[in-house]
Amino acid sequence: MSSELAVPAARRRTPHKNSVNGCRTCKDRHIKCDETRPVCHRCSKSRLECGGFTAPVTHGHRKCRKKFAIVLHPLSGPQKPFLIEPSDPSGQEHLNFFFIETAPLLNSVLHLDLWKNIAARATTAESALRESIIALSWQHQIYAQSVSGIDDSSTILAGSQAYLRAISALHSSLSIADFNTELALQSCLLLIIVESLRKNQPALLVHLRAGLSIIKTNAISDKVLTAFYGVGVSTLLNNHDVSTFHLLEETILTRTHDFRPHLSLRDLSCNVTTLIVEVYRYCSQGILDDDALSTLGTIQSKESLLRRIADLEAYNNASQAGTDEQQRFKVLLMARLLIAGVMVKCSVTRCQTSYDLYHNEFLQAVRLCAVYLGNKRRNDFFTINSGIIATLNLIAMLCRDKSIRLETLKLLSLCPRHDGPWDAQATYNLVHAVISFEENRAPELGDQITIPDEARVYIVLPEAYSETLMPHSLKVLYKPATCTGFAIEEILVRNLVGNTNTLCDR
Repeated sequence: MSSELAVPAARRRTPHKNSVNGCRTCKDRHIKCDETRPVCHRCSKSRLECGGFTAPVTHGHRKCRKKFAIVLHPLSGPQKPFLIEPSDPSGQEHLNFFFIETAPLLNSVLHLDLWKNIAARATTAESALRESIIALSWQHQIYAQSVSGIDDSSTILAGSQAYLRAISALHSSLSIADFNTELALQSCLLLIIVESLRKNQPALLVHLRAGLSIIKTNAISDKVLTAFYGVGVSTLLNNHDVSTFHLLEETILTRTHDFRPHLSLRDLSCNVTTLIVEVYRYCSQGILDDDALSTLGTIQSKESLLRRIADLEAYNNASQAGTDEQQRFKVLLMARLLIAGVMVKCSVTRCQTSYDLYHNEFLQAVRLCAVYLGNKRRNDFFTINSGIIATLNLIAMLCRDKSIRLETLKLLSLCPRHDGPWDAQATYNLVHAVISFEENRAPELGDQITIPDEARVYIVLPEAYSETLMPHSLKVLYKPATCTGFAIEEILVRNLVGNTNTLCDR
């Protein structure tokens, strides 16, 4: 026997498979998290600050993030939870969930300083705003569970009770003679998002019109007006309610004459996207005269739509030179307006040769897109990339000039690799409408279409989106007869939306 003493083996921590849904602190320590929220027990026992939770990366929750109707894009980088101390301890978990999970998703609509302002006021005696925050937190959790295939009746019941408390608190607040108008408007704003998640369009319109009534008769800060406008535009466009959008815009713009210059680029791009969706919807239905147009209940004539385009062009031209982002936005805005104008002017006939009259407009739009793509590319805000893709798609389908079409296909291959999810549905709507317009076919789009001879065009989204945005699983596929500079003849744009990115195979 060896005289050497046996050295005890070093104690090793039992390896754990890290939870993908754990808190950030446990992930950094490479230990298993117990996933209790809002602060995990393991961090509490170790007297460490819990870093909060990121969204689960399960397949179901990824779909939840993309299906969230208001979502534009989350903040980049880890976010520390914005914790508050509510007067009612039972609501703290949901208030924390709101700031850890929900607020970052909505940050592009309501900027973070406004969220912090809402948080500070939620701790006071103003119950309407606080109950609205808790109701939205519940509804977000219910929505995440439903997308993941979880049917928890207790969560649904508790969420319904929170929703009713929020409605009751808002009604009580509005019944007070000297109620705080901005807090009431913020409560309406949060309930609009709740109704969007519940897919309750009638109730959504009730809250929206209640907010507009407050705006009409009270002085509201530009920051809150812009937030209300942004949320209203996003929800209405995702629900294809263009007529109520016009009511929203008219109320806000007539309430304050200098509001338009204060609109963020995101808000203005919402305006432009809505306009373009209108144009293509009218064209897809074969609108031939003003009487037929007026029956849609949105705008009264093609002339008024053309004036709307002219107003936006004038505003764009009058705006001062700004950052590179603003300049690139202006370039894309003009390109999209050019195509919108062409579509309106050609809506009196279904003959393809009508587009020959607008060769210069197509050519100018292509050049504007080239200027945009020639600038230093980075992850632009939500509507830029899908807007450029939609514009180029439309040119490729509508223009009869072969050289312009091929140049358009080349530009498509240079499109940025990131695309915001919010504009995906609008992009799908407008391209779908153009194909319906060109081929005069019903909404089914599973078959091959031939527009033009040099390109085979399919329209659709990847499988992850087929359940939420459309009934079919489609792709956008071009096979040009000749395309200088490409190794093979295919240019495949697999995706118009979200984090799977726009991918072009050459």
